[in-house]
Amino acid sequence: MTTRLLKLIHWLNRIARPIAAVLGVGLLILIAVLDAVTGPTLALSILYLGPIALIAWRLERNAAISMAIFAGIVHALLNPHSIRSDSSTLIAIWNVMILCAIFAVFAVIIYELNRLLEKERDLARTDFLTGTRNRMAFLKEVDQEILRAVRHGQPISLVYVDLDNFKAINDRLGHREGDRLLLAVGQTLMQTIRGIDTVSRLGGDEFVILLPNADSDAAATVAPRIRQALLARMKQDLWPVTFSIGVLTCPIPPGSAEQLIHRADELMYRAKLQGKDRLVFSVQSA
Repeated sequence: MTTRLLKLIHWLNRIARPIAAVLGVGLLILIAVLDAVTGPTLALSILYLGPIALIAWRLERNAAISMAIFAGIVHALLNPHSIRSDSSTLIAIWNVMILCAIFAVFAVIIYELNRLLEKERDLARTDFLTGTRNRMAFLKEVDQEILRAVRHGQPISLVYVDLDNFKAINDRLGHREGDRLLLAVGQTLMQTIRGIDTVSRLGGDEFVILLPNADSDAAATVAPRIRQALLARMKQDLWPVTFSIGVLTCPIPPGSAEQLIHRADELMYRAKLQGKDRLVFSVQSA
């Protein structure tokens, strides 16, 4: 049951929002036609929850509530016997409002449930300290990007960043200050990269940036900008930290994320051996 539910959620999340809107309205019309044909002999009110749930899951809260109210009114008009009161028109209106309210509450519950699940998914993909991607999520994302790059014949670049003298910060100023520094690095990286790039903290004081569809020229432009932004941020808080950075470009990516990261890691260590506080570039094929 859990597996089927997860598959359903995965399928719903893959539906584009415009398509979800069209499907939701189309499904509501279909149910309304069926409701009109069957009349009072068959209770179909529960079926209206389907399009409401779809809209609530994929669209915004207000759209979900509007769909719920519209569905309630449609159902009431097609089934006047269920809400009509011979004694008072106000009671009939009240009954319609109650039905719409029930549908609206259902829509809000589905919408908020999706938001909670989204937050859980984000937490599962996020490094708790810096807000960047964690290692597991990043590896998965790089593997997907490798497949896409190979399929379309596009290059891929990786920037591996290691903090020089970070241990001294922890030893002299304490781990709290070290954590504040790591957070500043993560935020600076996320503010400096392109929208399609991804930053991850692999662990400790090591960060890596995925640059999709970036050749050696693009990497040679982005990486120095990243380094300068990081150095400026260190200067702002008077942190005596520099950066050893390995920049790898693969016109033909290797077979896995682990291989790609390992190659970039080797370039970063080369920067360390050459005296730290520098960039080392390399172009390698699979």
